[in-house]
Amino acid sequence: MAEAPAPELTGNPEVPAEPIPEGPAVDLGAIPGAQAAPEYDGAGNPISYTVIEGDSFFDIAQRFDLPMQQLLRMNPKVAGLGEDIYLRQVINLDWTKTG
Repeated sequence: MAEAPAPELTGNPEVPAEPIPEGPAVDLGAIPGAQAAPEYDGAGNPISYTVIEGDSFFDIAQRFDLPMQQLLRMNPKVAGLGEDIYLRQVINLDWTKTG
């Protein structure tokens, strides 16, 4: 009798499957690699960030006190574990929405 084929893996292999604590972004202030002004909602919570020259996805995550995995899940269109961001790209910071 032949062995059953191994199940195919699904989902985005770049984003770990373990649970990531989710919570709102907190603007800790501009840092090298994340210097642009974010957009805020009516309650003063940062909801989006537009990439400028010199920004990195890692630094954006650090500035807004978000784990990289959470920011990647909030921005499924960002490829390459955040290495492929581009000028004027809007990064979602609203953890209740997927950008």
